Amino acid sequence: MQDTPQWGIEPVPDRMRVLGLLDTFLLWGNLSVSLLVIVAGALLVPALSLPQALLAIVVAAVAGNLLLGVAGLIGADARVPGMVVLRAPLGRRGSYLPTILNVAQNLGWSTFELIIIATAASALSNRVFGFEAKWMWTLLFGGIAVALALLGPVGFVRRYVRKFAVWAVLGSLAYLTW
Repeated sequence: MQDTPQWGIEPVPDRMRVLGLLDTFLLWGNLSVSLLVIVAGALLVPALSLPQALLAIVVAAVAGNLLLGVAGLIGADARVPGMVVLRAPLGRRGSYLPTILNVAQNLGWSTFELIIIATAASALSNRVFGFEAKWMWTLLFGGIAVALALLGPVGFVRRYVRKFAVWAVLGSLAYLTW
């Protein structure tokens, strides 16, 4: 197993930049589709017609992804992670606060996602098999999330997203939309 060097604030060499356009699209496309967002989007339908709700979801998704893309573009141009880019205007110590807030935000989002996924799996297993076991689903999907996180972005895209997740996401989106 080859260890990936830690580049710190030095630009990542081109030979280590291994995710291409398709890989990046698949990574962020799969990360942007979440059960929590789909459930929240479904709540728009009583107040809006289905076409209006779909338009609102598309506009919000495009706006959010544009903002994320601009932030990512700055890091890509500098060839360093986004939090490292903040060291130029804020200094090394000044970049710690946004980094800590970003970690807290990601932990909170992951917790909400895990709760929604475990609740949905529990409801489905109760309906199909007659048992809920929400605690089991929480542990199972939490373990899967940790395993996928340990793969890192390259392993996540190449071993999981390309081979499985992109098809599961497209199928579930089609089913949930129907």
